[in-house]
Amino acid sequence: MAPGGDTFSSVSNPPLNDDGQVAFTATAGGASGFFLGDGVDLVEIVRIGDTAPDGGTFSSVSNPWLNDLGQVAFNATIGFDSGIYAFTPDLQWRPPGDDNWDDNENWTLNIAPAAVHDTSIDPDTELTVIGPSSDTTVKSLTLGGGAGTASLDLGLAMITTAIGDYVQNDLSNLLIEILNETSHGGIRAAGAVTIDGALGVQPHAAFADPVVAGEVDDIVIVRGATRSGTYDQITYLGTPLVADFGPDSSGSFQDFVGSPLTGNDGLFRAVRYTASTVELRNLRAIAGDTNGDQDVDITDFNRLAVHYDPGGEHLPNPWTEGNFDGDNDVDITDFNQLAVNYAPSGYGAANEAHFIPEPTAVSLLLLGFQCFVAIRRGRKVLRRGP
Repeated sequence: MAPGGDTFSSVSNPPLNDDGQVAFTATAGGASGFFLGDGVDLVEIVRIGDTAPDGGTFSSVSNPWLNDLGQVAFNATIGFDSGIYAFTPDLQWRPPGDDNWDDNENWTLNIAPAAVHDTSIDPDTELTVIGPSSDTTVKSLTLGGGAGTASLDLGLAMITTAIGDYVQNDLSNLLIEILNETSHGGIRAAGAVTIDGALGVQPHAAFADPVVAGEVDDIVIVRGATRSGTYDQITYLGTPLVADFGPDSSGSFQDFVGSPLTGNDGLFRAVRYTASTVELRNLRAIAGDTNGDQDVDITDFNRLAVHYDPGGEHLPNPWTEGNFDGDNDVDITDFNQLAVNYAPSGYGAANEAHFIPEPTAVSLLLLGFQCFVAIRRGRKVLRRGP
C-alpha cells in the first residue's frame, strides 16, 4: 500500500544503502514516482505531477540515488527544463515509550538524526528520550507538540542545529546535567529559539556551588539567533525554582536558596532570559546584596532598613532581610558590611571599577540609616507612653 492509500501497480529499480533503507520506483494511483522505506516506514519522495520546489510540475523522474543519510537524488524534467533534485526525509521519534536517542531504530526510516535532518519528538504518549550520548548536530529540532509530554534527557550532551530553529512546545521537558560553566547539556541553535514547557537541571556529582563571596557561575543552557518565550517551570534537583525576586519584563528572576535560618549564606540561583539565551546563574552574593541581583544598591539598603532588628526579636532574619553575618539579628554590623560593599553598578570581575564605593555615597547611606534608626527609636518611646 502506497502512502495516501493508493495501491502499487509496479515496482522497480530498488537501490539499497548500508543502513537498510531502500528507494524504489513505483506506480501508484496512476502516477509513477519514487518511494523510500525501511520495512516499517514508507515515505513518498516524488510522483509525476507533483509541484516542484521552484514551481511547475514534474513531468518525468528517473535515476534515483540513495545515500546512508536517507537522502535521495534524482533526475527530473519540468516542462522543457531538466535538472537534479534532492530529497531529505524529516525524522520523527517513532516508539511510544522511553528509549535512547542513539538507537537508529527509534527514528523514522531507521535513520540516525544528522545535520541534514529536521528532527522532532512529538509523541501522543508521555515518554523520555535519553541522549544523545555525545554532542550532536541536526538541521532543526522540535520538542513536544503532540498529545503526550515529551522529555529529552540530554545529560552533558549539547545538541546544535546546523541551520534551523529549536522549538520547545507545551507538554515538553528539556532535562540537562551541569558539571561546570563549560561542561553541561543544552541547545545551540543557528536559527530562532522558541521556549515553552519545562526545564529540569541536575547537577553532576562533581559539581560544586560557588564558595567565595562574589563568585558566580553563568551557564548558558539554550542559545539561538533570537529567543522568544519562557519556561512554565524550571526545576533544580527536582525542586522548582521560585521567583523570590522578580520576574522582570523578560521573565528573569532570582531564587534565594541559602539557609533561611543561619544568615551568612547568600546563595542564589537566577534564571536569566536575554534576547538570544536562557541562562542559569549560581551566585554566592557579597554582604549587602539582599536580592541576588549582583549589585549592592538602595534597594538592598531599604530591605535592611525595613527589617532592622538589632535585638533579634523577629527571627529567623535571613540573608534576604539583611543578616549578613549569621548572628540572628540585623544591626549596625550588617549595615556596615552593606556600606563597605556598596556597588550600585554591580560587583564582580566585570564591575571591579565599581566595587569600591564613593565616600559621598557611603556618607549618604550612613546619614539615611541614622535617621531611620532615630525615627524607629522615637516611635518606640511614643508607644511606651504614660
